[in-house]
Amino acid sequence: MHRALQSEDIIHAVLEHIKYSSTDLINVAMTCSQLAGPALDILWSEQPSLVPLIMCLPQDTW
Repeated sequence: MHRALQSEDIIHAVLEHIKYSSTDLINVAMTCSQLAGPALDILWSEQPSLVPLIMCLPQDTW
């Protein structure tokens, strides 16, 4: 990975430009482990409902 992308600030600045496309954030998260954490943080920071969180639980609980 390029040295510029080793900076947390630069990674966040880049990801902020695609934060409104959950599909793109998921693709970025699957691209590189170093990008996965920040991309998933942005993806999970705002959810339209509790459904995605509930679906993380075992099926017999919902």
